[in-house]
Amino acid sequence: MAKSQRQVGAALDGNWGEWQAWQGCSATCGTGSMRRYRNCDDPAPDFGGSPCEGDSFEQQECSSGALVIHFGVLPVVVDGNWGEWSASGACSATCGDGRSVRTRDCDNPAPSNGGALCYGDAIVVSTCVVQECNASSDADDSGYGDGYLNVRYIHLYVLFTHACMRSRPDFC
Repeated sequence: MAKSQRQVGAALDGNWGEWQAWQGCSATCGTGSMRRYRNCDDPAPDFGGSPCEGDSFEQQECSSGALVIHFGVLPVVVDGNWGEWSASGACSATCGDGRSVRTRDCDNPAPSNGGALCYGDAIVVSTCVVQECNASSDADDSGYGDGYLNVRYIHLYVLFTHACMRSRPDFC
C-alpha cells in the first residue's frame, strides 16, 4: 500500500493546524500576557489515533509600551503633547512698547513612532512696557539707534522660526 493511502477504519494520528492570531494583551498599563491557540485538526485524531503532542497555546509577555514577539518589538504610536510655557523673556525695549517672548516645546511627550505633532503655538510674542519714555530719551534707549531695534526684531523672528520648526515643521 502506498504511503499516502490509508486503510479505512485504521488509526489516524492527530496533527496540529495553523496558529491563530495573537489575542490582545491582558494589561492596558504595565506588563501582562497574551496568547494564541492552535487546534489538533490537520487532521484530527480518529479511530484511536494518537492526539497531537505539545501545547495547544503559546503565551508571551506584553506591555502597554510594546508587544514582544518573535520578530522583534512593535512600538506604540505616541502623539505629541505640549510642555509647560517658559517664563516671559526680557522686554525688548528699556522704555516704551517692546516685545516679550514665551516658548514651549512639543515634548510632554514628544511624538514618536508616527504619532501626531502638537497643534497650536510654540511661541507667543507679547507687548511689554518697562517704563514710559520721556521726551528727552531715545525710544530705543540703547545708544545704538534704530538699527539696534531691527536686530532685536530679527532675533525674535529667528526664535519664532526655530521654535516653530522644532514643533511643527510642516506648519511653519
